[in-house]
Amino acid sequence: MPEDKVSREANYIISAPIEFTIKSPEVAGERLDKHLAKQFPGHSRRFLQDLIDNQKILVNGKKKSPSYKTKVGDSISVDLPDRPVKLKIEAQDLNLNVVYEDPNILVINKPAGMVCHPADRYRHLTGTVVNAVLHHCEGQLSGINGVLRPGIVHRLDRDTSGLLIVGKTDIGHRHMSKVIKNRWIEKYYLTLVSGHLKPKKGTIEAPIGRDPKHRFKKAVGGIESKDALTHYEVLEYLGDETAKKSPDSGTFAKATLLKVRIITGRTHQIRVHLSSIGHPVIGDNMYGNDDVNEYFKGKYGLERQFLHAWRLKFRIPGEEKDTEFIGEIPADLQKVLDDSGVEV
Repeated sequence: MPEDKVSREANYIISAPIEFTIKSPEVAGERLDKHLAKQFPGHSRRFLQDLIDNQKILVNGKKKSPSYKTKVGDSISVDLPDRPVKLKIEAQDLNLNVVYEDPNILVINKPAGMVCHPADRYRHLTGTVVNAVLHHCEGQLSGINGVLRPGIVHRLDRDTSGLLIVGKTDIGHRHMSKVIKNRWIEKYYLTLVSGHLKPKKGTIEAPIGRDPKHRFKKAVGGIESKDALTHYEVLEYLGDETAKKSPDSGTFAKATLLKVRIITGRTHQIRVHLSSIGHPVIGDNMYGNDDVNEYFKGKYGLERQFLHAWRLKFRIPGEEKDTEFIGEIPADLQKVLDDSGVEV
C-alpha cells in the first residue's frame, strides 16, 4: 500500500495540559505570546494572551505576562480548552528492526532517540514507533489505545534502546496488556552505572512518584508514589577497585555493568532506583552525574544513557510455553563494552 495512503485520522479531545521546554537559544528572547503563536498555529495571539491572563499558560509553574521574554530551560504548560481536533498520524518507513512477528503481535528492537508515540497534536507527530509500525503493518493496528497510541502496549524512554512489544490486533493487544498487568512477563535490561555496586546481587524496593521540585522528573517517595521493585545482578566491574574519583587520573571509568529485572513498570524506574542508591546510569542527563557522563562521552563517544531493554520472556498469544527474545546490543553501547574489554 502506498505510504501516502496509510494513516490514522480521528477526532481527538485535547484535555490534559501540553508541556514543553525551551531548549534552543535561537528561540529564546521572544515574547511569550509570539513564541506560543508559532508553537500553536491556528490560534491567534489574542486568544493565547487571554489564556495567559487567565493562568491557563504557566512558565515554570508561575503566571507571566504576554510580553515575558522566554529563556532556555523555561518549562511551559499550556492548558487549552477541550475541543475536538482532527489528527492524522502518517505512516513512515523508518527501517523498523523487527525481532518477531505473528498475526497478533510484533516485537521490535527500538533504537535510542525514537519516541514511542505522538505526545499530542503538536509534538512528535513523525519519527515515532507508531509512525514506523503503521508503515510496516500497512495501517492495520490495534485501536485500543486510540489514534495517538495505536498498538502501544508498553513504552521505553526516548533514549533507551531495546525490545518493545506492539499489539497488531485487538486480540494481541488485550493478551499482552493482561500479561504485563499480571506480571507474567520477565523484562531484563542491560545498564552501566557509576561506581562499583555491591553486593553483586540485590533488590531495590522503593515507591516512585512525581518529583515535587521538577515536574518532568520522578523521585523515590515523590508525589502520588506507586510501589516499584527492581532486581539487579552484577555482570562485570570496570575500572580499578582502589581508584579514587578524580578527572585528572581518569578513574571515572570505574563502573558496573548490570543485568536488571524490573517487576513493576514505573516511568524512569531503573534510572530513579539506581540513582537513589548512589549508582546512577552512566550517560543519564536527568538523574546521572555530569562529570561521569562527560568522561564517558569523551573517552567512548557515549551520547546517551547506557540502558538497553535486553531480554523479554513471555507467552505469545495462542502458545502454551513462554518464548524468550533477545535484543541485539546497539553499536554505541557495544563500543563501550568492546573498548573496556567486556563480553556479554
